[in-house]
Amino acid sequence: MAAPTPAITVREATVDDVPAMVDAYFSAFNGNPLNDRCFPESSPDARAYWTNWIGGYIGVPGIHMLVALTSPPDLNPATPLPGAGTSASASDASRIVGWARWLRRPEPPSSTPAVATTSAIYPSNSEGALAADFFQTARDVSKRIVAGRNYWFLSMIVTRREAQRRGVGAALMRFGVERADEDGLIAYLNASKSGRPLYELFGFQVVEQSRFDELGLDMFHMIRDPKGLKGA
Repeated sequence: MAAPTPAITVREATVDDVPAMVDAYFSAFNGNPLNDRCFPESSPDARAYWTNWIGGYIGVPGIHMLVALTSPPDLNPATPLPGAGTSASASDASRIVGWARWLRRPEPPSSTPAVATTSAIYPSNSEGALAADFFQTARDVSKRIVAGRNYWFLSMIVTRREAQRRGVGAALMRFGVERADEDGLIAYLNASKSGRPLYELFGFQVVEQSRFDELGLDMFHMIRDPKGLKGA
């Protein structure tokens, strides 16, 4: 008999969730060329980078750092599940299996200079130049595509490897697309090849593509018009 599908809930993250969110990041992107070369899990500097990055956005007005938690029907609240960090703020002993960063952005003025990303901001024992090129490209292309429009932006979405394809990503997606629909705004994101099918299900379409030959990766720049959910 198949295991019952766990219930998934989404809430705003707290500082107590940060260690579990960092664990989820490394679980989700283990084996990804960008992560392995620029944010190796064995590096204390890489863990510190993501701890500071995630924690720095929690509680910031206008930024939604969300966590997805799952509670299998047979979970004993007194027994934490193995394999994933639990949030000290989750009194029901649900575990964090994913997280996302959504925010509503105003129209970027055409005169605003592009943000410069340098290798110095990344872990010292990583290939920071690769990370700088990757994220600078994402910023530059995004600025050009959404110029003149307010929009909802999915900056990051993470699902623990063992929880993928179980509805976690969809639950985190709904938060942003529902608000984009309420506001009558487009939504924008930068996608990997593996993430693209989920975003297409929610009505996102590829408008441009960037190639990173040294990493063997493609980035798909995607936009969703309001009310774009298939089947809605």
